[in-house]
Amino acid sequence: MKVPNAIIGLTMKAVKDEYEVKRWDGVVRELEEWNTDHSLASAMRQSAIWFYQDMARDIGTKQMQSNINKLNYGNQDISGGIDTFWLDSSLKISASEQARFIDNLVKEELLFDKQVLKTVKRMMINDDQDNYVIHGKTGTRLSDLGLGWYVGYVETSKDVWVFATNVDSSGTVAKNITLECLRELKIINSHSR
Repeated sequence: MKVPNAIIGLTMKAVKDEYEVKRWDGVVRELEEWNTDHSLASAMRQSAIWFYQDMARDIGTKQMQSNINKLNYGNQDISGGIDTFWLDSSLKISASEQARFIDNLVKEELLFDKQVLKTVKRMMINDDQDNYVIHGKTGTRLSDLGLGWYVGYVETSKDVWVFATNVDSSGTVAKNITLECLRELKIINSHSR
């Protein structure tokens, strides 16, 4: 949900750009890298949930619902709370729906400003090699580490491959499985990590 949150946050000017910093509130959270100030770009890299929760509160329920509907994202149910609906709560999305969403992002066919979409795609870059670029985002349900996601796409000189991996584990495991599949399919080099 960090990718749609980033699109909505930039669109609604909850942050003016990917570099605007939100100050850490001093609450010590489970991952050390979360316990610091973050920009939208660094929050995406570190999966700093507090940043997205703060941004969601700034956006507000009415605007969030309107934009989730505009994205046609999953079941579009944000009733679980403005800052928790995507965290093992009311919002549900399948792997095929995630892949369709990412495909629309890649093609810039979402009904949002193209510059916002380009910015979010740039923030998603995980690995930039001579022969390919991987854009992706992991996600893990923190309550029991029982659901891991890795969604995104790979750009090569020949084509673009969209992926959405969902596993009964962590986002890291989902990412590792995805990268291994991409290597086996010879989309990325076998020595890349």
